[in-house]
Amino acid sequence: MFVGAEVDKIISESSKGDHDISDFLKMAAASYVKCAIHMQAKLPLDNGLLRALSCIDPAARGHTVTAVELKKLTTVHMRHFLVNEEQATVGHEVLMYQVDDKLPEFEGQDIGQWWAKITKLKKYPGLCKVVAAALSIFHGPQVESSFNLMGDIMDPKSSRLNVETFNSLQTVKYTFLSKKTTSVKYFDRPSCKYSEVNLRLCRNLRDAAAKHKKANQIKAKQKKSLQEKLKINTSKKVSKIKAKEKTQQSVEAARQQHVNQQKKEARKRALEGLVESVQKKKKSN
Repeated sequence: MFVGAEVDKIISESSKGDHDISDFLKMAAASYVKCAIHMQAKLPLDNGLLRALSCIDPAARGHTVTAVELKKLTTVHMRHFLVNEEQATVGHEVLMYQVDDKLPEFEGQDIGQWWAKITKLKKYPGLCKVVAAALSIFHGPQVESSFNLMGDIMDPKSSRLNVETFNSLQTVKYTFLSKKTTSVKYFDRPSCKYSEVNLRLCRNLRDAAAKHKKANQIKAKQKKSLQEKLKINTSKKVSKIKAKEKTQQSVEAARQQHVNQQKKEARKRALEGLVESVQKKKKSN
């Protein structure tokens, strides 16, 4: 249990029966357990990508789960780093990596240095390419600073941003933060009427609007073609109130049609009766 170098020194210099030391160790162990329980409940430990990333640890090599997760990592999660030829052979590379007894031993050194040795062997090019991409994921204090920056960008209105727009916003936001200014101050002009207009800014605004419009048109066209291909009914569903009103109108129309039919038949019978009575009178005369 890690408690720090100075605490380890104090514990080693104290007697074995020291009650204060034993109480401290019990409380430290209890806090570690509570922290672990909290982290198990809060952290996304069941995330498929995190499970797959954990299997690039050389210490996990040889386990059945490692082979399964490495295949998922190379063929599902991070397959976009490989070309078609590499995608076809990376599964075999994973199996060979699992049983290769000629690889250097991992003695707890830097995992990046160990995989650098494996990369130099050129035995598993596809697997090493995916592992290099996985190891390049930034972590540590940079993660926290990135999340702080993202908090200034992400809001309920921007949850549907695409990657290109999000990256652009991040770049602009970071530029303003690095220059310790705001967009209003950066593009401020002494006089909105007489100051020179930033032609480059105007051109960029027009280009951005045109690209956005074109992207939306392409997206709508692709969506429509996909719906036609899958024969999806794109008509809007009728609400319960409107459906009820429509049903009532249909019932009323059917009732009115029935009433009109009954009246028509009644008039017909009356006319037939009248004609029949007239004919009888003529015969009697």
